[in-house]
Amino acid sequence: MGYYTIASKFITIQRSAINSKEARKLREHGIYNEKTNEYTVSAPLIGQLGKNYTNGNNSLISGSDLLQLAIQKIKYVQHEVGGRFVYLECEDQPKLIQFYENNNFKLFGKRELDKDETNINSHYLLQYFAML
Repeated sequence: MGYYTIASKFITIQRSAINSKEARKLREHGIYNEKTNEYTVSAPLIGQLGKNYTNGNNSLISGSDLLQLAIQKIKYVQHEVGGRFVYLECEDQPKLIQFYENNNFKLFGKRELDKDETNINSHYLLQYFAML
């Protein structure tokens, strides 16, 4: 039906990209650098999220349900080891942006592509995070 991957990463979020409630939560779970005016926090990365479209399998689960399964798994792990955030990266496409923002993810930056990321039609990926 679908798949997702999860990896442990560190993200850096500019103070100007978040509101005061988000900043307070980031301070509780991460490190604030006054010189650069940014927070660094450990957060699971939802590295891939995809559905199987062969033979009508895509109708068996919605993208939102698949994303929620990934988030439930992350919440379970964070309950055991701690944490409060999750993040993902996506291409700068209106359909993807709307999907993730409708699922409570917030844009916090852009990341330039690595040299081995050649199957993307842009030079960057948008970075989104959510508080769990």
